[in-house]
Amino acid sequence: MRTPILSAFFGLLLIGCTTGDISGGGGDDDDGAAICGNGVIEATEGCDDGNAASGDGCSSTCVTEIARVDVSVDLPSVATDLASETMLTITVAGADGFRGPVTLAATAVDEASAVLPWTVELSAQSINVAYDSAPVTVVARVVIPSDGLAGTGSVRVTATSTAGAGTSTATTTFVVDNRVTIAVPAVNGKCAYPSSGAAAATRVKVGTKLRWVNKGTGPIIIHSNGGARGIPHQNNTASPIDGVYEKLEQSNQGGAGDLITTSAGGAFSWYCHSGGDDLGGNNPFILVVQ
Repeated sequence: MRTPILSAFFGLLLIGCTTGDISGGGGDDDDGAAICGNGVIEATEGCDDGNAASGDGCSSTCVTEIARVDVSVDLPSVATDLASETMLTITVAGADGFRGPVTLAATAVDEASAVLPWTVELSAQSINVAYDSAPVTVVARVVIPSDGLAGTGSVRVTATSTAGAGTSTATTTFVVDNRVTIAVPAVNGKCAYPSSGAAAATRVKVGTKLRWVNKGTGPIIIHSNGGARGIPHQNNTASPIDGVYEKLEQSNQGGAGDLITTSAGGAFSWYCHSGGDDLGGNNPFILVVQ
């Protein structure tokens, strides 16, 4: 015969077992799910830096970020002439946790990736960047020579990280017209020649188009001694380039004459017949080469 005391004891045991089966959770044990941002690498997390921000080497989903350096340029394309100068602004920034020194290099190449004889100067070749600060800007000065080749070329700027974040490249495409513009400023009402004498001649290739631009405030007349090179002495109504000097004569600041194409090699001088002086051997010269 079961006593009331034993019945109560077995009843308590039954309740405890039933309660344990219903919970199924093993008491205080958890299910092992990872919590990103708690500073502990758990389960499938590749990293956990204690925050939920990206861009610091560990993403907001606790995936390891590959630090890198990014470089960009403000002008993706430039249309210009021979004997021109262009300023490019290069922006360098750290990304995905990168910070440290970066080396910059710039070069000009043609469509076949052959190096072009352009001048490309960087205002800085070594900089320091960080992901949590403003990007660093560098200026690239690009000079295309007067006797260069017209056509399409590119300036490539490469940023290389010394901290193992690899390289990044930005490119500006240049479309260069086969012409040389000669600016003629004025000082005290007189033409200010850009160069003097044959030793300082501007070199151009046969077939290059020339034009003179009046940068003064009054009319000027340009004369040339380059008739044998395809550049007539002055305006000639019988010439197919009629008006080239007359336009300069009638225009003020910014006025430009027609384009004249050089046709043969050799040197010749030019000067301001009106608005300047004929300096003879000290006039500016142009040397036409093959």
